[in-house]
Parts: sequence; structure tokens; C-alpha cells
Amino acid sequence: MKVVCLFLLLLVATLAYCSVENESAENAAPFDDENVVDTTQVDDENAEDTTPAENINEDEVDEFEMEDEDLKKQEMTQEDPLLFGRRRRRRRRRRRRRRSCVAPKASCYLGGTGGCIGPGTIFVNLPLTFKKTLSPACHKHLVCYKCGQKYYWSRPSCDSRLRHDMNHICNCKYKGFWKSAIRLLCKKRALRMYLHARAFGSKYYNQLSPSWCNYGCVTAYRPSVGLV
Repeated sequence: MKVVCLFLLLLVATLAYCSVENESAENAAPFDDENVVDTTQVDDENAEDTTPAENINEDEVDEFEMEDEDLKKQEMTQEDPLLFGRRRRRRRRRRRRRRSCVAPKASCYLGGTGGCIGPGTIFVNLPLTFKKTLSPACHKHLVCYKCGQKYYWSRPSCDSRLRHDMNHICNCKYKGFWKSAIRLLCKKRALRMYLHARAFGSKYYNQLSPSWCNYGCVTAYRPSVGLV
């Protein structure tokens, strides 16, 4: 009899425990996959919303910087409206110098000097290397010789200006690292022509200046003024 009663008690306790477990499971929130999907969708939407916002901020910063630069240029132009005009003129002058290493002098009849190549010049017996390139300096030097007595231009000053002008032409005509070898040869030729003028130029330095030395444009060939 005792065994039967004990069995019944155990059975009742087991049934009561199972009923309690079922009630707790029903009261708990069910785990649904749809909730997970919705959460990820919300995260994606937030990411999409933040990305264009960041891009907009960067674009706005760039626009602000460009506006600041424009304002600075406007302020500079208002303070000095001729500033950019002067810069353009300087650039044009630099371009003209690059195109022509030696600017032409005023037109004037100079008796057919012939530069470095013509007959009767100091350098007629020298080789033709670089003679055509250095002709503007030779032309100016011969005018200095012929009109030196009239304007009191000394022969050493004419020769010194000849060397300076020839070096200027070499530096201007053959500028750049890739032309350094040609520039060096040009300067060697200029040095030889200068020494030749110093050694054999005395007979070309006239005692009486020709009539065309009276022209006013001859003063542009004085030794104190170099080739432009």
C-alpha cells in the first residue's frame, strides 16, 4: 500500500513540473527569423543614409575652399588691379627673349660691316664655326672700332664688350643641360675670337671715324651697353 501511495505522489509531482515548464515556455518571447531580417535591413538603411551625408560634407568643404580662393583673388585684384596685367606683360617679355636672344638695334646705315663673316673684318681668317651665331656681337664690335675715335670708345673696352656679348649669345642660344656641350664649344670659339681681336685688332681701330658715325643710332652700339 505504501508503495502505491509513493508512486502516485511521484506521478503527481512529475505532472505538476511538466505543466509549469509548459507555461514558462509559452510566456517566453518566441525567436523569429523575421526579427533578424528586419534588424539587418535597418542597419543597411542607416549605412545608406550616412554615406551620402559624408560625401555631401566633403563636397561642401571643397566648394568652400574654392570660394575662399576666389575671394582672395578678388581682394588682390581690388587692391592692385594692375597686378595680373603686369604679370602677363612680364611673361610676354620672357617669351620674346626666349624667341630672340639678341634684340635688333635701331635701323641705321652702318657701312656694311658684315659681322663676323664679311670681307675686311677682323675674323675673316678664322674658321666659320659659330660665326653666324656670334655675328650680332661682331657687328657691334666693328661699329665700336670704327666710331671709337669720334665717341672716345677705347679699343680695350670694345674688345671686353665683344667677349661679354659673345658669351651672352652662347648662354642664351644654347641654354639647358642637353646643350651644355655645344654651349661650351661656343664659348671656346668666343674666347678665341676675343684673343684674336686683342692680338690683331689694332689696325682695324680707325684713326678717323667714317661719316655714318654721325647718325644718332650709333650710340646704341657703345661699349657700356650690351646686347639686349
